[in-house]
Amino acid sequence: MLSLEKTKNYLRVDVNEDDELIEMLINSAFSYVSNAIDDFEEKSKNELFRNKAEHIMLFLIADWYDSRQYSRYEKYNEVAHVVTAMIQQIQLEDI
Repeated sequence: MLSLEKTKNYLRVDVNEDDELIEMLINSAFSYVSNAIDDFEEKSKNELFRNKAEHIMLFLIADWYDSRQYSRYEKYNEVAHVVTAMIQQIQLEDI
């Protein structure tokens, strides 16, 4: 699971005011990705898989944090497509 410190560094957040929100986003991204991938716990034992899964989580968190709400439907579709493609790639890898 991603740490608050690593996630804040990725988001370029230096203040603590949003820590609770960021922790909620970390938990949501972890839940989203781990539920989308079969045998997530077993696959997470592989460092390469973990790195890719964390990248997907950080991508989601950054989008959720920056957007807070979607004002453009097209942007949501772009993000959804990228996340779906990334999840499918690591779902199908032989690890």
